[in-house]
Amino acid sequence: MGKFSGIIIVSDIDGTFLGRGRVVPENIEAIEYFKSEGGSFTLATGREHFLVPPSIPELEKICNIPLIACNGAYVYDLEKDCIVTEEFLPEPEISGIVDAARRHSPDVFMRITCQGNYLMEKNAKNLPAWLNEQTERTCAIPYEEILHGNWHKIAWEGTAEELTALRPLIDSMMRGGCVSMLACPTILEVQAIKGTKGAMLGRLKKLIGKENAELWAIGDYENDLAMLRAADRCAMPANGMDSLRSIPGIIEVCDHDKGAIAGLIRFIENELDGRGEGR
Repeated sequence: MGKFSGIIIVSDIDGTFLGRGRVVPENIEAIEYFKSEGGSFTLATGREHFLVPPSIPELEKICNIPLIACNGAYVYDLEKDCIVTEEFLPEPEISGIVDAARRHSPDVFMRITCQGNYLMEKNAKNLPAWLNEQTERTCAIPYEEILHGNWHKIAWEGTAEELTALRPLIDSMMRGGCVSMLACPTILEVQAIKGTKGAMLGRLKKLIGKENAELWAIGDYENDLAMLRAADRCAMPANGMDSLRSIPGIIEVCDHDKGAIAGLIRFIENELDGRGEGR
């Protein structure tokens, strides 16, 4: 039983765990120490599980509990290489949202995450460059031929101005089963209300048999908001959105590229030792 045996840390990736796109050595060192003292560590990301290793090559060594992926649409067991719990977008609510969005903004690129693949319209415009590297997972077919159901997530990618214009329409079409969130200024995503990062925290605790553990969440952007609010304790890097600072009890650690996760682990350790320190 180490000093961190009753603690779980769940961290966002981009803008939090990664520092300007790189793995921060201070974070890795601190995480290994945290785990050696009984702590449980994993990541919660808007990316699908197969998009994480290119940025974090030793993912399986870093996370000692399952990964929350696809913005919380599913939890992925890295050791068993499979989804262990998931949520799909509700029908017919999501079909109505998509139909309205296609009419309103036909030139804004839309992709659907479904069963490990990206589904998109055959005549889709403004295809993001990164999708060209996912040819084995990309299915471009006429929208009318896309089978509905088993959709994990829908994302619209465009300019900040295009998404600002589109989002009110999407939100007005929701009937309680979905929620929208920005992953960044140019990506707007819709999830099942039961399939967000925050909604998966309780399931994660149950899956690893640590329902009484203290779960810390750390993130920097709007798609982390549900997770930060649902966690037992929460933190943000100094580079996080200003609006996150209004979350009750949130603590602020150093910037993401200076080792935000290491800063959080130092804070937790100092608190356990009776001297909580912010940065």
